[in-house]
Amino acid sequence: MADLGGPLPEGKYPLLDRLAAAGIRGLQELAVGTFGFTPRRSGYLNHCDLCTDIRRFLLKSNGNRFPELAPTGFYDDPDPE
Repeated sequence: MADLGGPLPEGKYPLLDRLAAAGIRGLQELAVGTFGFTPRRSGYLNHCDLCTDIRRFLLKSNGNRFPELAPTGFYDDPDPE
């Protein structure tokens, strides 16, 4: 919360840095090339859906490495009904 309202400290939030510099394509390239993310074969509704899937994957595969992936409860799979 202390970092909100102004420029983010460079390097503190690597995923946000990547998104700001290269967009969703840059985030996907990082996730695929560095962490082994595989996009869903069925595709995505939009770039927000893709971004959420990438962030969920990064949280599950890298634990708390990325501080911007909080709160972790956001990435819980919804209960099927």
